[in-house]
Amino acid sequence: MTEFFEQFFYDETDKHSLIIDDDGKDSYAYLLDGREIIADVWLYNQAKTPELAIWDSLDEVPFLNTVEYVNENIIIVPLSDPKDILIKWEFKNDELEQVSIFIRDRLSAILKPGSKPGWSISAKKDSRLAKVLV
Repeated sequence: MTEFFEQFFYDETDKHSLIIDDDGKDSYAYLLDGREIIADVWLYNQAKTPELAIWDSLDEVPFLNTVEYVNENIIIVPLSDPKDILIKWEFKNDELEQVSIFIRDRLSAILKPGSKPGWSISAKKDSRLAKVLV
């Protein structure tokens, strides 16, 4: 299993950044304001999708999403190159409104400040890890 970690900064300021982390088990995106995580979303599982959640064990953090919540029709090949990712930053009146994450030219996730969780194309049902991106 491959691992991937990349931090993307908004061009005009270093205040906002987005981390995409694939630890070889699963992948998440984290939206930061400075050093504070202000939104997060599960992107995909790389390990076998479990039937039941193990959300009570801190040893399992970050958590794999379960069969009940994973859209099996969406397949995201694990990330290995930052060039496969495009981040679209959207501001209104100088305030960050939304960040859209495109993986290999496909809208894959949306984060808004305070969205915990955000929206993921890989989710088939809202959970504590991701909401359905429609």
